[in-house]
Amino acid sequence: MQLTRISWAWLIALGLCVTLASPASGVSGSDSPIYSRNHAFLCAPADHLARPLICSNYGPGAYAYKLQSVELPFTLPSLPVSHPDERVYPVVAGSYARAAPHTQVYSTPASDGDPVREMGIRRDVGYIFVSIEDTIHNGGESWAQIGASEYVNYNDLIKVQPSSFQGVLITSTPRSPLVWIVRAYHPRKTPGSVVEPLTKLLLRYQLKQVFADQSVNGRDWYLLGRDQWVEQRNVGMISVSEPPDGVRGRWIDVNLYEQTLTAYEDEKPIYATLVSTGVGEWTTRTGLFQVYLKLDRDDMGGAFAADQSDYYYIEDVPWVMYFDGAIALHGAYWHDSFGFQKSHGCVNLAPHDARWLYEWSDKGTWVWVHDRSLRPSGSVEVG
Repeated sequence: MQLTRISWAWLIALGLCVTLASPASGVSGSDSPIYSRNHAFLCAPADHLARPLICSNYGPGAYAYKLQSVELPFTLPSLPVSHPDERVYPVVAGSYARAAPHTQVYSTPASDGDPVREMGIRRDVGYIFVSIEDTIHNGGESWAQIGASEYVNYNDLIKVQPSSFQGVLITSTPRSPLVWIVRAYHPRKTPGSVVEPLTKLLLRYQLKQVFADQSVNGRDWYLLGRDQWVEQRNVGMISVSEPPDGVRGRWIDVNLYEQTLTAYEDEKPIYATLVSTGVGEWTTRTGLFQVYLKLDRDDMGGAFAADQSDYYYIEDVPWVMYFDGAIALHGAYWHDSFGFQKSHGCVNLAPHDARWLYEWSDKGTWVWVHDRSLRPSGSVEVG
């Protein structure tokens, strides 16, 4: 946006501007303001716009320069992405349900005999999901077959609907970062301001492009459109990264701070999405790893707390790629919290994303996990 003469006069009237100093002020060599912005002079807005290299990054001139740099085109550019063909397939092949830790399992689809076992290791705790192989109706009751000669009354189960969210193929390297909205949010007209009436709500999982950024009171704000400033905690960002040293070919970037994943071929980003990584004491370990085992499905479970209160067991986890001991990239059919930490250390993906990544990756594919500063956690539900 272009500031008017009145804007400059208003800034000067506040006493915020100082006289532009010439580079011939006795400062030379590496300390010259032309070469070091840290030692440059505060500039009036008009002077900063005319000769930005000799001016400081601070003051009213720098602010005016930044405002000018965020002028948006009349028609916003299209996002450099497309949606994969996998969106037309079923999210997952199976049917799943959550079971309480005391759920009774019978050898036949009837409850007139003794149960063969009880789910969980304690009656009061547990996070248990089962895969339903078949449904049997018997004596007016519905039963789920969850294994060979294992049946559970449907009244003891809660069916789950896997997330239909999916990331995007990147058709050309973005010139500026992309962000998904992870919390429904009313954008602000200026960074740090309060919401105004009738502001259109940005919905969760909307994908937007960042046109500018600004820090206010220690918080980062992103401009996503005209009068659409969004605070960082409400988005998950994808920005292009260089491969780690020694990495060539296909590799996977997992950003713990943003809760995002990007698949690369050398320096070229190919695919991007949101993830859910380890929460609390189970934070996903950072470092450079390689996929060493791929399974189209696997059962996962464990209990790490002394009182076993964090016990979980999940059947038929889809599209599993182990890269750090028992830690894997895998599909998660039991939640839709992508963009927030939620797991016991694994990298949870929406099922569509997990399938795409499973088919794209190989054993030996590099996985780079890094963390600038973990964002606030989601709920402690695991997988």
